[in-house]
Amino acid sequence: MSRSLTIALVSLLAGCTFNVSSFSVDDITSVAPIVPTRIHADLSSVSFLDGFGLRVVGAPSTTTATARVTASGLLGAGVDATAVRNGIHVTWPIDPSDATTLGLGVTYDGPMIETVTVEGLDVALPSVTALDLSLGSHDAEVTGVTGMLTLSTGSGSIVVHDAGDFALTADSGSIDVAGHGGSASCTSGSVHFEASGAMTSHTTSGSIEGSFGGGGELSATSGSVDVVLTTALDRDLTLSAESGSIHLVVPTGSSMRIETHTGSGSSHVSVGGVSSNDDFTGTIGSGGFLVRATTGSGSIHISER
Repeated sequence: MSRSLTIALVSLLAGCTFNVSSFSVDDITSVAPIVPTRIHADLSSVSFLDGFGLRVVGAPSTTTATARVTASGLLGAGVDATAVRNGIHVTWPIDPSDATTLGLGVTYDGPMIETVTVEGLDVALPSVTALDLSLGSHDAEVTGVTGMLTLSTGSGSIVVHDAGDFALTADSGSIDVAGHGGSASCTSGSVHFEASGAMTSHTTSGSIEGSFGGGGELSATSGSVDVVLTTALDRDLTLSAESGSIHLVVPTGSSMRIETHTGSGSSHVSVGGVSSNDDFTGTIGSGGFLVRATTGSGSIHISER
């Protein structure tokens, strides 16, 4: 429920009567003063209360950065909707230490500020632009950004499509990402990824699942790890789950070293002609990089496909 509607309902329940009208605008657009190589901003103070929050679309054909605001609310008697619209501003401050880096912000200085809600911010930019954004409790959806993507949220969720390298964190929201590779970690949410390169991922009370290449480090405290390795290892791979299980699928014909250890769970390895139903230490094929899987009370399954 939006803040403006909540205020109206509370007032009605309290026996207050007033003359209000609703408004909505979605055409407040701003063009960045330069073509940025990077956008670095803290958007946690912007009142995204409804809808999708922040949405960013990158494209090779886009030649500048633009932002469009969607806002709505309630107007009291005599308040001009144009004055409200004119009170919403998108800012692009230039970083004093790097003239090609811009900030991004949304401010409001019009009337009826307590009933005006910014429901979403749409940003379009060149795909190679790097992003470094703090989002507070807001959700984010990013598509087609191949520059370095760094996003953090408090209680919001993150969805990323067609990305390059990324570093994503969410305290109590989930992460769903498709891109080259990088890191994705949650405190109380789950992580899902489809990456062509190496991955680092940590969760406290959520699960980790997806596909990736190369290697990396994946750990879940109270969730499970269920992943598919799609390429040969180019570094070690460490998997851990304190109270959840681990399920790893590797390409048929892989060469690696494997170590598994469970506290009170079971361990099953069926790779490269090797079959083990106990904690296992051994070499598959010609050896090489190490796969280490460890659980506290969960099971371990390593197989090939």
